[in-house]
Amino acid sequence: MLHDIPHKTIKKTYELSLVEQNNVSDYLNEVIASCDNGRPWVFFLHGNNQTLSKNLVKSRIIQDEYNVNMIIFSWPSKSYDPKMLPKLVIGTLLSANLPTKQIGKWIQKKAFKDKVKQYKRARLFAEKTAPTFNIALHRIMEDLLIPLRNEYDTHSCLLVHSLGHYVLRKAATEGSPLFDDTYKFNKCMLHQADEENANHAEWISSLKIVDNSDTSITRNKKDIVLLMSGVVNNDLNVLKACTRLGNRWDRDSEEGSPLNYIDFTGLDDVGLGHGVAWDDDRSSEVDDLCRPILTGE
Repeated sequence: MLHDIPHKTIKKTYELSLVEQNNVSDYLNEVIASCDNGRPWVFFLHGNNQTLSKNLVKSRIIQDEYNVNMIIFSWPSKSYDPKMLPKLVIGTLLSANLPTKQIGKWIQKKAFKDKVKQYKRARLFAEKTAPTFNIALHRIMEDLLIPLRNEYDTHSCLLVHSLGHYVLRKAATEGSPLFDDTYKFNKCMLHQADEENANHAEWISSLKIVDNSDTSITRNKKDIVLLMSGVVNNDLNVLKACTRLGNRWDRDSEEGSPLNYIDFTGLDDVGLGHGVAWDDDRSSEVDDLCRPILTGE
């Protein structure tokens, strides 16, 4: 959990408190006792290509933008850094000159292959992380969220982004607590999900930690990250670029679904965006869609 720091320094610093595993319950009791700030709580499960540092900054932005308390589950989604952007820049510059054209194309091709390697490795780690996420979620529910609701009647939201949905889906197959209705989040936002659109309602509806009527799935058909993911996950078939849950072109899968759907496509300032809900320049339209879910306002 993040401690309060000045908003202007958010991208430069943050503070961490390390707690021994045997002392977690005592620490959470201290949080409960000192957390009568009236803010809603958001449990955030991030996506691909995030270091701990990068994810803390992103979480801090979400916290400040929506005035919420954050709980963050961080998983190793960036164990390999492909340095794709510098390679693409160099490759593009070399490709522009005839004598270096071939080596430029080779560098561009290698940059893409390295990025695919990083992504596939992240998916592997997402699968391996799922049981740990299950345990952590159970612990947070029992030792923090339930006491907070009993004490302050707090609003809570589960926020999952991008490849984090693969962690969520795999964790669901483990059983408890994702099939346990001991505690239910008030709301759930499945934001720009990097998961297959096909049969999504089946596994999402099976989760007992939030009611179907309180679960919202977002979509941006132009999401550049999910367009690339669709190609990579379908053997480089560009015709299947729009098959991820967060950028699905075909909306037939929504018919008869008990879940809610939010479409960002075409709204002001969304464009090719992937982090739509917390983009610095998000429009009032986007904010009006996201704020009630995240905060309960």
